[in-house]
Amino acid sequence: MEFSSLLYAFFNIAEGFVWIGIACYLVIHRKRFKPEKRFWVLLAAPAFIAFAISDFLEAPLYATHIPAWLWAIKLVSGFLIFLSRVVYLGRGQKRAVTETVLLGFMLLGVALYFMFLF
Repeated sequence: MEFSSLLYAFFNIAEGFVWIGIACYLVIHRKRFKPEKRFWVLLAAPAFIAFAISDFLEAPLYATHIPAWLWAIKLVSGFLIFLSRVVYLGRGQKRAVTETVLLGFMLLGVALYFMFLF
């Protein structure tokens, strides 16, 4: 097995644990968020878990032959995370929303780059 494949798998597993950590943080600290925004926080938590599971399932595939259903899980959970963040920020924070959108596109670009690199 090539080093790049091992690195890819390690990165996906590490990333999965980061997403689980974020989901746990959101659930544990949900009372810190404004009550009217708590729904979006609690929607993001399972989306982070789903994204983590997709990373764990992707790791042994080494970015080769990723099935369509796994792509669907990644896209839907990523969209829910993105949507939760944008709605949570609200209209009053247009700069933060714009930054979130730009960051989302940058992360998507980086992910696609690495997927096609390996």
